[in-house]
Amino acid sequence: QGKLPRSLVACRNLEILDIGNNQISDSFPCWMSKLPQLQVLVLKSNRFIGQMDISYTGDANNCQFTKLRIADIASNNFSGMLPEEWFKMLKSMMTSSDNGTSVMESRYYHGQTYQFTAALTYKGNDITISKILTSLVLIDVSNNDFHGSIPSSIGELALLHGLNMSRNMLTGPIPTQFGNLNNLESLDLSSNKLSNEIPEKLASLNFLATLNLSYNMLAGRIPQSSHFSTFSNASFEGNIGLCGAPLSKQCSYRSEPNIMPHASKKDPIDVLLFLFTGLGFGVCFGITILVIWGSNKRNQQA
Repeated sequence: QGKLPRSLVACRNLEILDIGNNQISDSFPCWMSKLPQLQVLVLKSNRFIGQMDISYTGDANNCQFTKLRIADIASNNFSGMLPEEWFKMLKSMMTSSDNGTSVMESRYYHGQTYQFTAALTYKGNDITISKILTSLVLIDVSNNDFHGSIPSSIGELALLHGLNMSRNMLTGPIPTQFGNLNNLESLDLSSNKLSNEIPEKLASLNFLATLNLSYNMLAGRIPQSSHFSTFSNASFEGNIGLCGAPLSKQCSYRSEPNIMPHASKKDPIDVLLFLFTGLGFGVCFGITILVIWGSNKRNQQA
């Protein structure tokens, strides 16, 4: 419990920091970006508070986690908007020369062997990874109080395998840039207030094995593809406006209510009838006035 000790900044060779499931009360540790080798940061299930807004820290350079590949800050009390700039600085999630087969090596200190492990949530399951692939790239910001739109800059993190942003108060559309995440295997955006249609490009993510968009305000037709058809109702439930497979709700095409076009054909006729009726009434009224006026004039002459 308490705050993260700032003395950790002296651990220049620190590669993994997992302090999940404790009672740490602190703000987002931008200062940890000064650790040049930090690749895995797990802060989940603590009592962290405040914003991640890097402008709030006073210096954007103090929050550049250039080597970070796994960021898990789930189940805290972070709030505010997710900053576009922060995701743009996650350079190691964009490009890599790693072949994907190596693991983070063990370290030897004073005759003892330390094996890298981390407890993470991946594809909806809580797992402990004892051999962390150097190519594994994950972001988990779920179960916080983030609001506002999803940063489109996340779509630049081409190496991302898992993204969990569920159980926040995020609004607006799902960024179309997510269609560029060709390595994405797990996407969870459930229990937010996201709106608009599901981007068609998501249906082309062939590695996507786990998808949860449930309990939002999404609308329109669910994108159709051979891969997207493998997802169940649970992936889309709780969105009243969604329709199409795999949901039982059928989409109502705009051409379906054909009563309106017939009515619109009658509209010009109705308008003409109205005009002619009004014109006829006006002519009759005018003639009546003239007759009365003429009759009064003859009576005066007589």
